[in-house]
Amino acid sequence: MKEEELEKINPILKETFQPLLNKGFITKEEFNEIITSEISSPDTYLVNLFGQSRTNEIEKAMKLDHAKSR
Repeated sequence: MKEEELEKINPILKETFQPLLNKGFITKEEFNEIITSEISSPDTYLVNLFGQSRTNEIEKAMKLDHAKSR
């Protein structure tokens, strides 16, 4: 991935995952890995980083956080 593409994606990833970090749904290490890893496929990005089980937990936390913010 090109540097300018990373510069565009990183703020979006930070904005998306920062609330999960703040609420303790993900660790600082997971957050750093998410925002610094190269995205080869958006559909399998988290699965490639953490495996299906942890990805399911993160996605569930995202859905709960989104529902609470409404």
